[in-house]
Amino acid sequence: MKRIFWAIQQLDRIGGTETVSIEIMNRLASDYEIVLLSTSANPDSWVYKLDERIQVRSLELPAELGRFDQEYSKLKGHPFKRLALIHKLIKHYFWKKGHYRKRIAKMMDREDDIYIGSSLDSYLLAPKNDKRVIFHFHFDEKSFLNGGFQMAMGISRKPSNWVFLSASCLDAIVKKKPKLSSSSVYIYNPIRFKRTYTEPPFKGKLLFVGRYSEQKDPLFALSIMKELKGKPYHLDMYGDGHLKEKMLQYQKDNGLDNVSIHDGKFLSKEDFQDSDLLLLTSAYEGFCLVKGEASVNSLPCISTKWVGPIDEVFENGKDGFVIDSKDPKEYAKRIDEILSDREKESSLRKSTYEASKRFDDGDIIAKWKDLLG
Repeated sequence: MKRIFWAIQQLDRIGGTETVSIEIMNRLASDYEIVLLSTSANPDSWVYKLDERIQVRSLELPAELGRFDQEYSKLKGHPFKRLALIHKLIKHYFWKKGHYRKRIAKMMDREDDIYIGSSLDSYLLAPKNDKRVIFHFHFDEKSFLNGGFQMAMGISRKPSNWVFLSASCLDAIVKKKPKLSSSSVYIYNPIRFKRTYTEPPFKGKLLFVGRYSEQKDPLFALSIMKELKGKPYHLDMYGDGHLKEKMLQYQKDNGLDNVSIHDGKFLSKEDFQDSDLLLLTSAYEGFCLVKGEASVNSLPCISTKWVGPIDEVFENGKDGFVIDSKDPKEYAKRIDEILSDREKESSLRKSTYEASKRFDDGDIIAKWKDLLG
């Protein structure tokens, strides 16, 4: 049985990359011996359910480096603390990267061992041995092609294969870097839930799921709910991130009693099925996992026109609506048009369920097995 060393950032906070990676690992655990490499190894703090056959080993990196962007943003107004955090990042990912590479290489003592990196830090720490290395890229083509990322790749090991999340991302990257065409594939993210059609009693419930960060733009979601004050609709928001205090202040300043701001959690299928619309306000997405999770639970979506493989994830007008604007009034108007017409909402739920066939993931794990051999 082949052994895979799969590196992710942490196990004690919810993140899309970790959720997807662990979902794939759990489904591969019957065919491969999997060793999960993480910065967080304390079982008492895990928020993920792992197949019991998966082994976990910690690289013992400082926990705050796993979410450097969020930790850095929290320290606004504290320049010396920011400098200390940057120093810690440089120390571990540049000065000490050889130490971590050697630790991983020592673990990989079988001829056919495979290393999979799921984020930039795990790319930097990929061992420079003769083993096969795969980088699973969880962002869009612009993130891959920007100068900063390419500079980082210049000091990383060259992978044997790249795995991208969408056909459009792969095509755009190969167009700019044709040498990658023979070693790159795209594989969609697997969805945790099976396709289910539901039509619950109308509750006027909107749902937002995602990090409280600039990428997900939760403050724009709040501005939409400001336009819907006085309407019988309520938005539940689930996430964590450095914008939470600003969100709470905005909610207070604008008297948004039609919004509840919650900490992040793994939403169940019932959470999706009990809602009437998913509100997606992202600036960009690598795949948009939450859209897939909503769709397979027949929950339609109102979305910004985010950068990324939106045409592969959305069937505009059938499983929701993409609005090419940043005017909250336009979103509020469309939401009201749907939720004030029970027949229209019911029809949209049915077509969302039909469109969710694109998220059938029977061939996703088969593609991974084909890649891994």
